[in-house]
Amino acid sequence: MADASLYFEEAVAERELEPIGENISFTHGWVIRVPNGDEEQRLVQTSFGTNYKFGTCEWNVRLCSRRSPFGLTNLGQGTGQRSKSYILVETARRTKIPGGSCHIAYTIYYDNDMRYELYSSTKVATIGMVTDGLRFRTPRGNFMEMLTNAFIKNEGKMIVVFIEMILPTRFFFRRFEDLSIFAHHKLPEYPAHIEDDFRFDFINNG
Repeated sequence: MADASLYFEEAVAERELEPIGENISFTHGWVIRVPNGDEEQRLVQTSFGTNYKFGTCEWNVRLCSRRSPFGLTNLGQGTGQRSKSYILVETARRTKIPGGSCHIAYTIYYDNDMRYELYSSTKVATIGMVTDGLRFRTPRGNFMEMLTNAFIKNEGKMIVVFIEMILPTRFFFRRFEDLSIFAHHKLPEYPAHIEDDFRFDFINNG
């Protein structure tokens, strides 16, 4: 029987030859149930992660209306006004990532089983903003009109929001102490004589 380590070494060698693109694309499908007309839903939000190799990034997503929590009571708009609701995608607290882009589309379904499609939007590029982290929001205009109507007029039962994140590959190959959870907590330097430090006894005992 061949040594399993040989197959492992061959697999590693093959992987090193694979080309690595400048960006990596991640997709996330967010399923939203449209509330009944007599049901108030103040917070419509979710979260997801983009993970690859040694890097991870957490994202918070929510529907907003006039900078307020998304709900039926604050979606009212005057005649002729465009919907002021939008989808906001932002990095979780203390997550630092060097750029990227985001595209969003959504589909509204007639039924709870999502068999019959009522409306499907085009995919739009979001507007990127750099704050403490990275933030994207859907553009102003009519893009959110059908989604907003689904909540106001109870048109449709289920909504699926498709989120595509295009992120720089180099973020996921950074040193582990530079990743999000260690962004503000650098690890101490290795001791000059590791063999004499009790914290590294496992090296000799392994």
